[in-house]
Amino acid sequence: MILSSSPLVEEESEMDFNSILVVDNNPMMLKFMSGMLQKKGHTVFSAEDGLSASGILKEHIPDVVFVDLIMPNISGKQLCRMIRQDPRLKDVRIVILSAVAAEEEPNLAELKADACIAKGSFKTMAENVTTVLNRLKTGDSEGLEKDIFGADFVAPRAISRELLSTQRHFEIILANMTEGILELSPDSRIVYANPVAASLLGKPEVVLLASEFTSLFQEEDRRRIERVLEELGDIPRVLPEEPPVKLNGRRFAMKMIPIRGNGDRAVIVMLNDVTDRKKIEAQLLHARKMEAIGTLAGGIAHDYNNLLMGIEGYASLILNKAPPDTEYREYVEAIEESVQRGSDLTRQLLTFARGGQYNARPTDINDVIRESVSMFGRTRKEISIREKYDEKIWLVEVDRGQMEQVLLNLFVNAWQAMPGGGDLYIRTENAVLDETTLARFKIIPGDYVRISITDTGIGMDDHTRQRIFEPFFTTKEMGRGTGLGAGVGLRHHRKPRRFHQRVQ
Repeated sequence: MILSSSPLVEEESEMDFNSILVVDNNPMMLKFMSGMLQKKGHTVFSAEDGLSASGILKEHIPDVVFVDLIMPNISGKQLCRMIRQDPRLKDVRIVILSAVAAEEEPNLAELKADACIAKGSFKTMAENVTTVLNRLKTGDSEGLEKDIFGADFVAPRAISRELLSTQRHFEIILANMTEGILELSPDSRIVYANPVAASLLGKPEVVLLASEFTSLFQEEDRRRIERVLEELGDIPRVLPEEPPVKLNGRRFAMKMIPIRGNGDRAVIVMLNDVTDRKKIEAQLLHARKMEAIGTLAGGIAHDYNNLLMGIEGYASLILNKAPPDTEYREYVEAIEESVQRGSDLTRQLLTFARGGQYNARPTDINDVIRESVSMFGRTRKEISIREKYDEKIWLVEVDRGQMEQVLLNLFVNAWQAMPGGGDLYIRTENAVLDETTLARFKIIPGDYVRISITDTGIGMDDHTRQRIFEPFFTTKEMGRGTGLGAGVGLRHHRKPRRFHQRVQ
């Protein structure tokens, strides 16, 4: 509904709106409104855009805010949302000053504004401002949000309609882009954020507006961004992806585009979430690395196996020709024993190189663990082993030999982490895992058996924990281990595994 102006209310009318904020980027309008309201006895604050107004609102709480809708550096619409989201400003009245009321009627309900006045002649505007203030003061505000005071004195303009249409067009594009788009003021404060940017930064737009962009990031990234902003000339700059900027557990690529106008420089920031891409790149690099290691391991294993076959053959010939009571027979048998151990290592290398060929059969995992504990416990008396088995444990398909190797390697590692002795806790239980639980493991939901092994040792640092399943990785001294145990043993048992530990 559009109303004409009401009769001029006498200036003597009592008003108790002591403090008023006027926000408009037109200097003449700002001067007119400030002067008129000051003559009526109000304390007036003025701001040329929403960004300046947000600073005033942090220090002062006005009774009424007169705000222009179309402004740089935080628009009137954005400022209205910021005011309504701030509990401190819940009692502030908002009056829209619209220069395009004839071309586009503002949606006061959406803006949660109390009234709207069309910009026109100063005389007509003065009458409408006085009328609106008095109606707000007396509580006669029913229907105010449906009225545009003075709109019937303003003629629609084709050029304004075209500009508004173009603005809406670009607003839709920005709101639906897959990249996060931010606009920064000359002092690097956020004056615009599209929905994707707000989502990536983890804060709603009304919270981001007027905040300093670099303050969102940790110190190292903050310094990098500040340096690029300081050095930014007239050419767009891309922040190097390595290392990527981090925020809220995500990784970002960032491009900064300078925009100059009216003597000032604004900056458009484009944010791209590269977290998933970086993860895929890391997985691909790891796969290539494993492929190269596998090829190398396969070649070494074949050559090594040929050497072992020669040693084993000659050892057998010696035993066949040697008398049963010869003194060197036990030495030859020791050679054969070493050859057998070498063959086991070769088999591990070939298993890894070929992608895993296991003899998996239905197995009671409790029996496997008990036997492994028995072998380990006989030689490590200083370790107290505490076992808790689920006696109704489900059968699982595993290669018994490989699983025993994994367990013994874990037990030995635990012993080495407790040189002065300690406790080793072992527990089994059935577990039904759903899609949510298994999403990170890329394994189908279903029935599983959980094996928990805990020790009271010194633990692992983050770097070690991230590499425990990598073949040939070991923290042991040269000659004390191959690093193949967990990596080869668990590599092709299609079960999830997770290590929890705390360094104390």
